[in-house]
Amino acid sequence: MAIMKLSKNWKKVIDRWKYFVLIVSFLLIFFIDNWVEHSDISKSFYDNVLFYLFDYIQLPVVYSLLIVMLLVAFYTDIIRQKEDDINSQAASMIKINSELATLKARSNFLSAMSSFTNSQPSVYAVQLYKFSIRHHLNNISKIKVEHLDGYVKEEINLNALLQLYFVVDKKYLKIFSMH
Repeated sequence: MAIMKLSKNWKKVIDRWKYFVLIVSFLLIFFIDNWVEHSDISKSFYDNVLFYLFDYIQLPVVYSLLIVMLLVAFYTDIIRQKEDDINSQAASMIKINSELATLKARSNFLSAMSSFTNSQPSVYAVQLYKFSIRHHLNNISKIKVEHLDGYVKEEINLNALLQLYFVVDKKYLKIFSMH
């Protein structure tokens, strides 16, 4: 983990300094190029040594390397931005897919409830409830009942219980849970 953090820190440092280095390199090349073109000492050095390196090349190697470095830096940033965008979109797609899966499961459950209710003549409604039990210190337990979902046949009047609390003595709850 520390290695990854160190690596990320170095990436940040490199990101901050790469343009500075590129600009300084460009300026140095520019000044050296001007010195070579306008100085007698550099003229003899160029004529005797460097002329043979660049005799048949239209664009000097140094400028070619600088252009390549600038392009690599530019496209590296673009690629990093695109990767960040893709990662962000992937995270939101995962979240949306999770929500969609929940909605699809609910839809399937409602479909099952409606097909069961409509296929059974003696069943008018199906309701799904969740309950939770809280035990208190004074031998009393509270049972909370919450309505989650349901389906009712057409033209049947039914009020759904949304939430209800039952207060029960613990000994009765223990007896009830045994059976």
